[in-house]
Amino acid sequence: MSKFLKIISLFLILLVGGCVEQISFPLERTDRERLIVSGMITDLAGPHTVFLSETTSNARQPLLADEERKIYTLNDLPRPVQGASVALFSEETGFVGNYFEIKPGEYQLNGRVAFPGQRYFLQIFVGNRSYRSTSQLMPESIGSDALSFEFTQTRVGNNPEVDAAVIYSDVTLPDSNEDFYLRWMVDEAFYWQLTFFPNPF
Repeated sequence: MSKFLKIISLFLILLVGGCVEQISFPLERTDRERLIVSGMITDLAGPHTVFLSETTSNARQPLLADEERKIYTLNDLPRPVQGASVALFSEETGFVGNYFEIKPGEYQLNGRVAFPGQRYFLQIFVGNRSYRSTSQLMPESIGSDALSFEFTQTRVGNNPEVDAAVIYSDVTLPDSNEDFYLRWMVDEAFYWQLTFFPNPF
């Protein structure tokens, strides 16, 4: 047997023996779907958004994937919950406001609705089921910051002269062992430089 045939034979044996075996993790499915609630409220003007979806279960019905050919699919992805009633309450003042569904599974509440020092919870109705979150305290603002910026030219990659806006933040935080949260909000604006081509319109 020639050396070439031995190498080809060894390569084929390794190729056949080295196939990847699919690993399937067992998924514990409950008897009914569980509600997934994701969202946040702040002491700013909003909008405040809550996302509602459901986990998979043994009772999950398949989705119509192709209406023309009547093909159904059953997957384990969370599905958005539509038509729910979502309301925000304060333990101190009671009802605060209703969230409105703006997209499937996405609910929104506008305005300044939360204030530091008060405790808030969500009340959610989905079909004949009712859910209430645990109350959470809206923390006081604990830090302060001052922003400044300057326009400069900097080096990016091989280009030595790139216009840039450098933003500086001077933040003062208290000395504390307790957890605290930082919130940064950035608005972006872009400037499009005109080309030397004349405008055809």
